[in-house]
Amino acid sequence: MSKKEKISPIQARQHELIDPTSWMVPYGNLMTILLIFFLVLYSYAYLANPKYEKALERIKKELSKELANKPEDTEIAEKLQKELEKFGTVMISATRIKVDLPAPILFDSGKAELKTESLEVLKKIGNILKDTQNKIIVEGHTDNVPIAGGKYSSNWELSSARAFSVIKYFVKDIGINPERLTAYGYGEYRPLVPNDTEENRAKNRRIEITILRE
Repeated sequence: MSKKEKISPIQARQHELIDPTSWMVPYGNLMTILLIFFLVLYSYAYLANPKYEKALERIKKELSKELANKPEDTEIAEKLQKELEKFGTVMISATRIKVDLPAPILFDSGKAELKTESLEVLKKIGNILKDTQNKIIVEGHTDNVPIAGGKYSSNWELSSARAFSVIKYFVKDIGINPERLTAYGYGEYRPLVPNDTEENRAKNRRIEITILRE
């Protein structure tokens, strides 16, 4: 009869630490990952369904139609077009009304202070927007010609200062609620056309006033 094999204290401790159910944790994690994977596949299959796409397109059309039929927004656009016929352009879409004003109408080159003769133009716009509730976004844009000297070190700073000058006028002189106004400066980074000719650079120097249709 063979002698009983002796087990060292270290081996005994290792046997105690081994949990016979420890395999269940990684197995459970694997099942969870597989479930998520199949749910994602199902979602993609559902979204690709032609019936779903058709329904979504119909919702978009109905929403656009509802926005386009707002008579008060159409009236705002018509008033702006009439008042700004000689100064800028007015465009209307399902979500916004946009007024595009060439920068030279409002500012001298390299400056952000409103020209005296520009105040009449902004007054026309402000008086139309004053009694509405729409949110208003004012954007400043420049060409890509670097600024040489002066108060501002970059076109980005200049465009931001110009946008702020416009909303400051709307608040202080027209009385528009400042909570409705937002100003952005984009410098030369959102041109309408390539900055490859003087004519194109002039088009890119502009102030855009966007009235959101809510």
